[in-house]
Amino acid sequence: MAVGLPAYTSTSRKPLMELMHDGSLTDAARNAAAVLIEERWREHRVALRINAMIQMNEAREERRQIVAAERAAQEDRNALDRLLEGAVARVWPVVREVLIVMSCAVTVVLVAPEAFSTLPLAFDVRDGDDPWQQMRAASLGAAIAVSAFAALFLALVLLYVHTCTRMLYALHSLWIGSLIGGPLVALLPRLCQAAGAPLDVFTLAFLAWNVTVPGLVVVHWSATARRFVGLRRGYALLLSVGCAWLLASVPYQSSVAALLMLALLDVVLVSFPGSPVQRLDAIARERRAAGEPQMPGLVSKHDGLELGLGDFIVYSAFAAHAARSGAAPLLAVTVGVLGGLTVTMMHVALARTRTVVPALPLSIALGALMLAAERFVIHPLAGELSRGPASIHL
Repeated sequence: MAVGLPAYTSTSRKPLMELMHDGSLTDAARNAAAVLIEERWREHRVALRINAMIQMNEAREERRQIVAAERAAQEDRNALDRLLEGAVARVWPVVREVLIVMSCAVTVVLVAPEAFSTLPLAFDVRDGDDPWQQMRAASLGAAIAVSAFAALFLALVLLYVHTCTRMLYALHSLWIGSLIGGPLVALLPRLCQAAGAPLDVFTLAFLAWNVTVPGLVVVHWSATARRFVGLRRGYALLLSVGCAWLLASVPYQSSVAALLMLALLDVVLVSFPGSPVQRLDAIARERRAAGEPQMPGLVSKHDGLELGLGDFIVYSAFAAHAARSGAAPLLAVTVGVLGGLTVTMMHVALARTRTVVPALPLSIALGALMLAAERFVIHPLAGELSRGPASIHL
């Protein structure tokens, strides 16, 4: 802040100078006036120097604050970059594994014959019916399937919460064994038939048994989570691909209805405070700290990020079903699913505390949005462009 100058200005100096030339004053008075003028002038110059130094210090302080603010902003940007790089490094393995599973499921669906030639009445959607009947039939079949899955999941959760270990492992073994062995028993005869290779019932049962039983051991023996990580991922891949092959034969109306219901169910089971998955995660952390057995299952773990087996199955089935319609729908669904998964996993990776979020809603929504854009916007536009400029009417 500037210092006030002494009362010595051009207007105040004039009377003093006039006093020096006043003939009525003595020499002593004139000398005193000269000394006073000199002192005032000296004080004025000192005040000017002080003000200049103060302004210079204020400018230096302002520059220092600007530099400090820029340095702090740069450090924040660097910290954010490091945080994002770390999050991307954690998320990419999960996205890559999902992409591998989806690619394998699409390959099997395009190469192997369809799983079903006819479906039960509750899941049969006839193309000749009107849209309302098709929607009602698709909703009914999807509701039955999703309700059965929800009932099974809640039964497993209740058995785990109430420590009914034997019943929990028995029911879970039946479920996982059916998911591994069922598609295998349905797929192998069709592949052998297409290749012209014989396959009898006993050989089929032997193969299914020797593939399913090790899978149950891998899932339920906790030691395999550390010693046989690759084998666990292999079984998760096999299970996801087999289920995707089965679900790809379901009419697309039922598939869309089931996907929407599963996404909504995922929100209900995971997102709300006190939801089953939130409560299950809290109990599992308490029991893990106490060294007690954990909930059996196959999950993809990468540096603190976990993705359940059901998510792999849904993603693979969605992509496999889109692949039957062509390359463009497959690309649209793949981009939407992986984009939604990336955003979801980045949210979890950037969270400061452990976060449990549903992995299906955003991926299914973006996949469905991209598929709708391809079917109703991009495909018609590409058809118009392929006919030439004369067919385009503005």
